[in-house]
Amino acid sequence: MAHRWTIKKNRAGEYVAYFMYDNEVIWWTEGYSSKASAKNAIESVKKNAPGAEAVDETDSASDDPLNIFRDIQIPAADRLVSPNHNSKEFKNFEVAQEKLADKLRRSNDLRDFESEELAVARHEVSAIGDEARKSSLRVERLWNMAKNTLFWIFEKAVDGVIKALAVGALIALAALLGIPLPIG
Repeated sequence: MAHRWTIKKNRAGEYVAYFMYDNEVIWWTEGYSSKASAKNAIESVKKNAPGAEAVDETDSASDDPLNIFRDIQIPAADRLVSPNHNSKEFKNFEVAQEKLADKLRRSNDLRDFESEELAVARHEVSAIGDEARKSSLRVERLWNMAKNTLFWIFEKAVDGVIKALAVGALIALAALLGIPLPIG
């Protein structure tokens, strides 16, 4: 009897079904208010899990901090906005964009960029800031421009500070444009 199902109460007084091997817990359910619900969960797993596919999500792409940005839907993407250049969100974006631009300008160790690539990165980061400072802008255009540039810089850079600054600028821009991020 190495493998077995066990139902126990947790600290909240809920019923939890545990799948065990000897005395080691392999897997458990959420807490249920009734023992019958915990038993139903066991039966559901027994019935539905035998053919369940095993999916490996441990490749390096799943550890990529940019994954949160890849499938973001931009609300009302074609809208024009007039950013509040005095808002906290704008100031945060401006600081993040300027820090990245400054790092790209001042760093002596950007061997991961060819000189032409570095010139393009500097120009595009500056253009993102210029676009955000306009009195009216298209959200989708600015977001895609920034996302493409900052993804490229993140993937090209070896320097962890540059990577962090690129992600920080993208997070700050999302907050400025009101784009919800699936973080936390």
